[in-house]
Amino acid sequence: MNESRQVFLNSYWVKYPNFDPSLGHFGRIEEIDSNHVVVGQEIWKWSANVQWIKVELGASGSKPWEVLQPGDLIGFFVIHQKNGGTSPNKNPQPSSNEIAKIILYATGSETKIAASDCAEKFAPFLRAVRDFFYRQNFDEVLTPTLVRTPGSEPSIDFLEVQVKENNQSQTLYLPSSPEISLKKVISRTLKNSFEIHNSFRNNESTPVHSQEFYLLEWYRTFQNLEQIHKDVENLITDMCHIFDLPVPVFNRLSVQELFQRHLGISLQPHDSKERFQALCQKLNLGSAGASGLDSIDDLFFRIWIDKIEPHISPNEVLFVTDFPPFQAAYSKLDPQTGWAQRFEVYWKGVELANAFQEVNDPDLQLSRMQQDNQNRKQKGWPVVPIDPEFIQSLRNGFPPSAGIALGVDRLAMIILNARQIDDLRFIKKVREETSGL
Repeated sequence: MNESRQVFLNSYWVKYPNFDPSLGHFGRIEEIDSNHVVVGQEIWKWSANVQWIKVELGASGSKPWEVLQPGDLIGFFVIHQKNGGTSPNKNPQPSSNEIAKIILYATGSETKIAASDCAEKFAPFLRAVRDFFYRQNFDEVLTPTLVRTPGSEPSIDFLEVQVKENNQSQTLYLPSSPEISLKKVISRTLKNSFEIHNSFRNNESTPVHSQEFYLLEWYRTFQNLEQIHKDVENLITDMCHIFDLPVPVFNRLSVQELFQRHLGISLQPHDSKERFQALCQKLNLGSAGASGLDSIDDLFFRIWIDKIEPHISPNEVLFVTDFPPFQAAYSKLDPQTGWAQRFEVYWKGVELANAFQEVNDPDLQLSRMQQDNQNRKQKGWPVVPIDPEFIQSLRNGFPPSAGIALGVDRLAMIILNARQIDDLRFIKKVREETSGL
């Protein structure tokens, strides 16, 4: 801190004054010198007789550019020079802006505070997404963030929360998606519904993963998966138009077609764990494939991540359809082909979304969740409780529906040209503090 600024702040400035609405202009200093100041990316000149507000009389000799610095929060009154006179200027042009009065509201760091263009655009992006669904008469649903069952997927490390009610402790969870809660609502309303919800997954941190992220889910009742496919195409097209991007090419390939194209392997829906073990050995994917400790899902993912995903073109939106039945999760199986009725969406090297023709048989759903818990137990992971209210909601009648979970952060990263999820946030992910207050 230079000496003039230190003297000014310690001896003359009336610290943290109340807001003065008469000034008309407010913001953070980005640049400042004896000719002008930049606030809010606009250039303002100094009047020859600029006056301080809320500064003790002894500071009459202090010029703003001598004691203020980038990061300071100021308010100021601007005059507009016209024919030798002055008048308040509500829409100033840089050539005629002159600051006549100025007040320092709060001191800021000398380190420049970078404005995040992606973070500023993220809220308008979410608003555009919501508008897309409002135009199609979807209901927006609000579901809880503390839940009894966060999901059941054996690959997800769920976040537990210890809570008290009437001095009784219990374990609840932060949801890995709003799926279970949304389905409980839809079983009552029978309406097309969507939600953008904070979701949580432990031990995930990459440019496209975060422990807390936004998940967009929507469900169409009494409709099939093809309509969800059209929704995704229309949503991406809308976002490209709104944010001035070219609309990508859309393509569709099945899991079977991708295995045949990139590996010369004819995958069948009835393929066993032993066949995937043999494939891992053949493809030199490590001895773990033959150890017997991996599940069939583990073996499939080893091949998928190492041998298939790298070949997916980033220049098109690819819908990957018809998964093996052991990859069905909460989706139905096609009674004619035996493949799981689901698809995933890839764009720019990122998995964007996962869509199902939803299971609405309560006994099958319960069996799938129990199997998930068995798989978690075999991996040494804690089992999670199965929400009886969810199963009962299916018994009460859940309509034939198609639904999808889309990583709205990931879609925003592509549309807004962000490098990582953190670029979409004004407040970055929580990290260990290295310094005190």
